Amino acid sequence: MIEGRVFGDIVPVEEPPDIEMKRFLDRPLVHDKFWSQLIQSGAQLNLDWAKHDAFHYPRGRVTYDAVSDTFELAADKHILEDQSILDAVISKMFLPHDKTNIVSDDQYTCHEDHKS
Repeated sequence: MIEGRVFGDIVPVEEPPDIEMKRFLDRPLVHDKFWSQLIQSGAQLNLDWAKHDAFHYPRGRVTYDAVSDTFELAADKHILEDQSILDAVISKMFLPHDKTNIVSDDQYTCHEDHKS
């Protein structure tokens, strides 16, 4: 989330995976690589954003659990505390409300949380 806008690297779950091979599915593209692609594309970006790294802004991830056929949305508290942003993430990622568990994850902390 950057200045209230949601960006995401989205890959649909097109068919049920072979559960024996992989139970939890997520996109292997990590935040810093996705950030690099956003900056390089320059599409819809404020150039001032490029002076920061991917870990400056609130972020999260979505994981699909093939066994329970559910999604987990784990995110920075700034995303989870703003219902309009949370709704935008759910909409952009096409997540079914009845199959999405929303959790806070301390792994996703933005620069605001690191201020002394």
